[in-house]
Amino acid sequence: MIQNGRVRLALHQRKSGAGTPLLLLHSLYGSSAEWGAEVDGWPGAVFALDFSGHGASAWIRGGSYHVEHFLSDADLALRRVGPAALAGAGAGAWYALLLAGARADRVPGCLLLPGRGLEGAGPEPDPLDVRRLLPDAAGVAAFVGDCDPYCQGMEGDPRPPGFIEPFARTARRVLLVEDGRAMPPWWQRVRDRGGADAGAGLAAGLAALAGALAPALEDG
Repeated sequence: MIQNGRVRLALHQRKSGAGTPLLLLHSLYGSSAEWGAEVDGWPGAVFALDFSGHGASAWIRGGSYHVEHFLSDADLALRRVGPAALAGAGAGAWYALLLAGARADRVPGCLLLPGRGLEGAGPEPDPLDVRRLLPDAAGVAAFVGDCDPYCQGMEGDPRPPGFIEPFARTARRVLLVEDGRAMPPWWQRVRDRGGADAGAGLAAGLAALAGALAPALEDG
């Protein structure tokens, strides 16, 4: 467990191994349990984080969820694991790229995958629309899922393409897995700024990431 302010975070070690570790960041409303057996083929150790309000991590009480808090969750997990490659799905892909750009000295590469929360509130959210940021009692009561219903507020998290550009440029390697759907503007901007095609599916993406990082994986 990792302490982030008032919240205890669950960081799961799926496997051990020599070489560069892999840190997994799940999609919105998901958890570390969403990752399939494909991740166990990674040559190094594999860790999977449960973001605040998700999985085995604690829920925020008397506060709200926001991108800075989730990003700090991931940053603390990276600090605990040490230098590591990242793989993020959906909202986790957004956080993975932000972290890879901000901590380029500790993240040799990242893999971004589709999933829930990938689009967020879009590139130009309405700052006056607080409905998704503050779910009402009916919305909370009707929510179906294993995470904190107030995580619905993260659907109002914007994804400005211009904001992500500096992180895309600073990140050392960015690989993209696409599934044929139309990708949001921020993703397209990352592709234009050097994001490389990693093939289709998680297994192909991880194989491409391991291949791109082969010298680092061998050196540990």
